[in-house]
Amino acid sequence: FHGADVRKSFLSHLLKECGIKGINLFIDNEIPRGEFIGPELKKAIQGSRIAIVLLSKRYASSSWCLGELVEIMKCKEELGQTVMPVFYEVDPTDVKKQTGDFGKVFKKTCKGKRDDEVTRKWSQALAQVATLAGYHSKNWDNDVKMIEDVATEVANNLFNSTPSRDFDEFIGMEAHMTKISPVLRTDLDEVRMIGIWGPAGIGKTTIARCLFHQLSHTFQYSVFLMNVKTMYTPPICSDDYNVKLHLQQKLLSQLLNQKEDLEISHLGVAQERLKDKKVLVVLDNVDQLVQLEAMAKETGWFGHGSRILITTQDRKILKAHGITDIYKVDFPSDLELPSSIGNAIHLKKLDLSGCSSLIELPSSIGNATNLQFLSLSNCSSLVELPSSIGNAIHLKKLDLSGCSSLIELPSSIGNATNLQFLSLSNCSSLVELPSSIGNAIHLKKLDLSGCSSLIELPSSIGNATNLQFLSLSNCSSLVELPSSLGNATNLQFLSLSNCSSLVELPSSLGNAIRNLKELDFSRCSSLVGVPSSIGNATNLNRLDFSDCSSLVGVPSSIGNATNLNRLDFSDCSSLVGVPASIGNHQKLDSLILRECCKLEALPVNINLKFLTTLDLTDCSLMKCFPEISTNIEYMYLTGTAIKQVPSSISLWPRLIDLHMSYSENLKEFPHVLDTMTVLVMSNTEIQEIPPWIKRISRLRRLVLTGCKKLLSLPQLPSSLSQLDAKDCESLERLDCSFLNQKISLNFAKCFKLNKEARDVIIQTSTNDVTILPGKEMPNYFNYQANGGSLVMKLNERPSPSSKIWKACILLVSKDEVEAGIGQTVRVHHGIKQNSLDVPCLPSLHILFPPLTEHMYIFELEADVTSDELCFEFRVNEKEWMIKECGVHYVNTS
Repeated sequence: FHGADVRKSFLSHLLKECGIKGINLFIDNEIPRGEFIGPELKKAIQGSRIAIVLLSKRYASSSWCLGELVEIMKCKEELGQTVMPVFYEVDPTDVKKQTGDFGKVFKKTCKGKRDDEVTRKWSQALAQVATLAGYHSKNWDNDVKMIEDVATEVANNLFNSTPSRDFDEFIGMEAHMTKISPVLRTDLDEVRMIGIWGPAGIGKTTIARCLFHQLSHTFQYSVFLMNVKTMYTPPICSDDYNVKLHLQQKLLSQLLNQKEDLEISHLGVAQERLKDKKVLVVLDNVDQLVQLEAMAKETGWFGHGSRILITTQDRKILKAHGITDIYKVDFPSDLELPSSIGNAIHLKKLDLSGCSSLIELPSSIGNATNLQFLSLSNCSSLVELPSSIGNAIHLKKLDLSGCSSLIELPSSIGNATNLQFLSLSNCSSLVELPSSIGNAIHLKKLDLSGCSSLIELPSSIGNATNLQFLSLSNCSSLVELPSSLGNATNLQFLSLSNCSSLVELPSSLGNAIRNLKELDFSRCSSLVGVPSSIGNATNLNRLDFSDCSSLVGVPSSIGNATNLNRLDFSDCSSLVGVPASIGNHQKLDSLILRECCKLEALPVNINLKFLTTLDLTDCSLMKCFPEISTNIEYMYLTGTAIKQVPSSISLWPRLIDLHMSYSENLKEFPHVLDTMTVLVMSNTEIQEIPPWIKRISRLRRLVLTGCKKLLSLPQLPSSLSQLDAKDCESLERLDCSFLNQKISLNFAKCFKLNKEARDVIIQTSTNDVTILPGKEMPNYFNYQANGGSLVMKLNERPSPSSKIWKACILLVSKDEVEAGIGQTVRVHHGIKQNSLDVPCLPSLHILFPPLTEHMYIFELEADVTSDELCFEFRVNEKEWMIKECGVHYVNTS
């Protein structure tokens, strides 16, 4: 181009349009000009796939431009370069014959040139370029339309001339493109919205990306908005209108290549900016209708020929938006797997997960020598792999998880020596691994979890010395581990969870567990003991023996694992003791011995100074209170035989949570510090609660359920937010008032409560449902009715402000049967004034458990202005109904 003719007009607009379409243009502005073009410019011309020659009135005045043209035409002849001439305000005939004003300029440039060969080449190049199909400015009404057409043709040539390999790895993509073509109908000039619908992980986004890659160059503007659902975040947008403005701003900013702070003052901006533009918009992972309403409300927003693609898991959203052109993405079947798959020499990734009807792979798979990732997860009909799989020498990851019909692996798998990840999880028919698996010396992760038929591991597994992750969880038929496993000294994770047939462990295991952070033996129900070499696990943080019901004990060497912070023996029903060496575990944070029903005591004279959680729940033979740390925060002694809590507990500065339910020998309330926040003493023999409890200033939750000998309650701390005293069948008096006005109270089945106690409970303000025995509605509720509806008439019209009412309902069971364990009843309530619903908070309570002959009391809040109100209560469950309801007007503030 000749800069003086076109730089400030045509050229600047062309550069912008090409930029929008992702086209990289080379212009020679930065190269110093001389008589002849240099090697740098020649290299740039030769490296270009398309040359745009912008011929203007004074183009031929520059020997530099003419030299460029000679080189361009040479590349066209020798390299097949595409040349696109643009005749800008100049006649192609004048260029070809060097006549008219263009010819005069050319002759002037040639005048005085001594080298006739140079001028001859100039003339020849001009004649050649003028004969090529190009763009003549006189054929367009304005430059803008011509520039768009030029840029579009360049894009078409670029995209069509280079076959993309971006989607070669996705087998079946060609089939998807063929199936979706009749839905797209790119030959039609109408605007179309197309839904791409299917379950998560099935490839909707990949299909949309492939379409975008193939089609975007044919549109004026295009945008791929990835994961739209993450754009709908309340912290950014406070209401629906602002949500839509924010989403529309995102769309237009990216589509029009504008700044992120593009101002969107109203929701009509998208239509104003796009109604005359042919656009391709992909809205990926849409999960809310508001997203479509903001970014693609209707086809009239977009110019003729536009296509809007929406990927989603929810078909209802597409239907609600009126989208009828929907492409459903299903899991591929084995019939779609081409037998020539092995010829895909560029194939690096093959994902066939979910092909439930796939029985076998073609043997040609071994020819895909560049294959690095192969997933056949959940191919539940796959029986075997072809032996040629061993030829895939670059294979790094093989996922066979969920191949429940797979019986064995071919021995040739050992030839895949670059294999790093092998998942066989839930291959429930797999009986054994080939011994050649040991040849996979680069194997880092082996997942055999859920291989319930696997009987043993080959001894060659010890050759996989780079193994870092080994999961054998739920290998319920596994009887033993090979001693060679001790060679896997790089292990960082080992799970033997639910290896229920595993009786013992090899002593060599200690060599493999030196670097382990976690070791899981949970539910190894046949495991009797562990080797003393377990003490080698000096880096271990977590050790789990939970549900090892045959485990009698562990060796004292376990004390060498001094980095342990969690040790779990829960449900070890045969465990008779733990070694005193656990006192070496000075980093131990949690010691779990729940349901160790043969455990009578813990070692004495040890102090685990960092222990914060001790769980001895249902250690029914435990008689002595365990004093193994003074820094415990959470202590669970439910179901023990402990008779007395030592007074020293009052010196434990961090104790905040103590559970001693079902400790039937416990008769005295423990003296604890005011650090306590949760105290659970249900189903004990406690007869009274000492008056000093009111000084526990941080107590939030007190549970006394089933304390059948408890007669009264003293003044409780004002910090208390939950009191559960249900089934305290002897409770008569409350020598207290509840100072926390938002406390939750449960006195279910406390039938002996006197009138004074009942009045206190009824009148206490609560943020939850208060439960209290009662067959009749108390007089406190001065508006009462049978059933679930009543009308209240106030003495005067209330001022417009929030009002509070205390409501009470009595339930009755239609079949006269009490609620079962875990049963709940949902009670909806509302208020009407002038026959119109008034917003009421809360609008729902869940009652647990639902009981007859009991009152359920709660508070309602609403803004009302009428002096006549209708209260309505209803239950969802058909077995229950409301017998009576009552309302008391609490305040007018």
